[in-house]
This record gives sequence, structure tokens and C-alpha cells, in this order.
Amino acid sequence: MNFGSDSQYEKEIEQRKRLHRLRTLSPVEQNGSRTRIVYKEQSCVNFCSNDYLGLATHPHVLQRASEWTFALGAGSSASRLISGTTNEHIALEERIAHFTGWEAALLFGSGYLANATLIPALVGREDGILVDRMAHNSILHGCKASNGRFRRFRHNNMNHLEDLIRNSVETFRTTWVITETLFSMDGDESPLEDLVSLCKKYGVRLYLDDAHSFGVMGDQGKGLGAETVGADLVLATLGKAAGGYGAFALLSETLREYLINRCGGFIYTTSLPPSILGAADAALDLIPAMNRERCKLFEFATLFREAVLKAGGRIPEGKSQIVPVLATGENRAMEWSEQLLKQGLFVQAIRPPTVRESRLRVTFSAAHTSLETDHLIQETSKLIRNTTNDL
Repeated sequence: MNFGSDSQYEKEIEQRKRLHRLRTLSPVEQNGSRTRIVYKEQSCVNFCSNDYLGLATHPHVLQRASEWTFALGAGSSASRLISGTTNEHIALEERIAHFTGWEAALLFGSGYLANATLIPALVGREDGILVDRMAHNSILHGCKASNGRFRRFRHNNMNHLEDLIRNSVETFRTTWVITETLFSMDGDESPLEDLVSLCKKYGVRLYLDDAHSFGVMGDQGKGLGAETVGADLVLATLGKAAGGYGAFALLSETLREYLINRCGGFIYTTSLPPSILGAADAALDLIPAMNRERCKLFEFATLFREAVLKAGGRIPEGKSQIVPVLATGENRAMEWSEQLLKQGLFVQAIRPPTVRESRLRVTFSAAHTSLETDHLIQETSKLIRNTTNDL
């Protein structure tokens, strides 16, 4: 029963509609396919998934998830500090730490949950945070939820960051620099060597979100963050290249013990279920040996990037599997998405306030075929050329 008025929310919905910024859910049928989905009764190729290595439907991953479910149950039934820590949780954390070369690892329910609760646990009233302006919403949520003071530095601008660091170290007990290794919307990388040098020079701490790099970049797919000597904490996900769900932090044993006692997103939530643990364990069997798939992934992205630029399109700097095609306005991005859908290509438009400039965010998977990628290249290039001719 509703005892109040929803008028204020209705006004915002109407405003978003006028600006072509209203978000709506888009139910799809997966049907167990590696790249194809059914949307509005139409079969199409999915080019906006984060399943970068195609592991979400890999038989080895599915089999272990099923085996662990039947052997251990559908859910863990408790938080980690009650009865929700099993031998499988500990073994997976130890395996992740060993694979990445870190001292310890700690599992979380999701990357958003981790960022939103790790940062408040690490940062107190006497501390400061300097965060990249393009950082993910979950990071900003964590910064705002903390008791620390935070400022945003211009995207990947080390001169601006250094100016802020100089002021911060004179003001706060501890300063944390927080950024992503591979940015989810622009597909560009952080200048990690410069970041480490700055943090070392001024004695500040470095927190890296490695969600879109783990499994895809670095030696054996360990990620850019895992290989960054000098980082204090690296957060990565099991829900993208690993094909499953959940997240983990790479950190020292001291920080691990501290967070087990202080991080609300770890303490007060039900632990990951056996199926998810099994899927992650199986993914770790496969990821180190998937160099061929990683090469294929970047080859597809490079071909697409070059074709879009040749057709006159605009793409932010980057060399990753994430290729945003910038559009002039929200309406244009929506039109492009709809036109591609008519050609059997599922590419969602990303609009403000998620990003500053509307775009099609194209993501590639090693599961895509050359024919599927060629089709996307042809239709996207055609869209851009037709748009340019209309101007």
C-alpha cells in the first residue's frame, strides 16, 4: 500500500525521457550460446558482453559449477564470519593469491560491493582520497561513503595528481590514490608506472580496480594490477573474463585480517555459493593457457577500431577489447543501436550520466567468430559514413 506520492520520481522519469536518457531493462534469452542471444524475438550477436574469454558457457566451467552445487548445495546459507566460510572459500583465495603472485586474496560478493565497502573500511576521518575523474561509480560510492576527504584528478593526468598529492600529504594522515587499470567505458589504460613512481615519491598508497584487465592482460592473464609492483590493493572480478560472478581483493596478510574485521561488505553479507566457487576454480584452470584466445580478442578489437576510424568515426585512445564509438548526442547513440539491432547486432548505447559523451560501447570476446566481427565492422562503418554524409 502506497501512503505517499511518487510525483517527484515521476518528474525525473519524464525529464530523462525528454533527454533520451531513460534507462530501461532489456531482457534477453541466452540459450547457452557463446555469442548469440535472442532479444525481442530476434536472434542477434552480442557485442556488449564482458565475457571476454567466452568462459561463461565453457563446458569445463559449467561442469564444475554443477558438480560443486550437487555436492555442496545451492547456497552457502551464511556470512563468512558465521558459518559461511568453507574449505572451498579458503582454497580459492589461496589459489588466486598463488596465481597472481600476491601474499593474500579475499573474496567478495561483487566488484561493486567490494569497492563500495572496502574504501570506507580503509579510509578514516584523518585520511584523504585522490580518485581519477573517470573512475567507476562503485569507486565514487565508496569514496562518498567513507569518512575521508576525497578529490578527483583529471583523467590520467599525472601533473594534476601530483599537485593534489603535495597538498594531501601535508593535510592528511594517509592518502590513497584510487583508479582503474583499464577503464570500462573508454577502454584506455592508466599510466601505471607513473602512478607507482608518484605514490612512492610521496609515500601515498595505491588502490587499483583491475576488473576489466584480469584474465585478459598481463602474463597468463593475471591482469595489469597484479603485476603492478607498488600497489597496496588490487580489486579484480570473477564476473567478466572469468565468466562467473563475484570479486576478489589482492592484498597483504595484514590488510586481509584488518578487512575481515572492519569491512561491512565482507562481514554482513552471505558468502559466495558453491556453484560460483566451482566456476571460478575451473576458470583458473583455463585462463593461464588462453594466450591464443587473448590474441584473437585483441585482433578483433584492432580490426574494428581501424575500420571505424577509417569510416570517419571517433574513438577514445585505447588498445583494449573495449572499443567505444562516440556519438553526437543521446538520440544518435540510440538510433545507431536500433539500426545495428535490425542487422542482428546487439550493441547497447551508453549515455549520460554514466558517461560524459554518448556512445556505442562495443566489447569483444574470444568466442566471436571472424564472420561475426566482419559483419559488425561492415554495418558500423556504414552507419558512420551515412551519418557523416547527412551532416
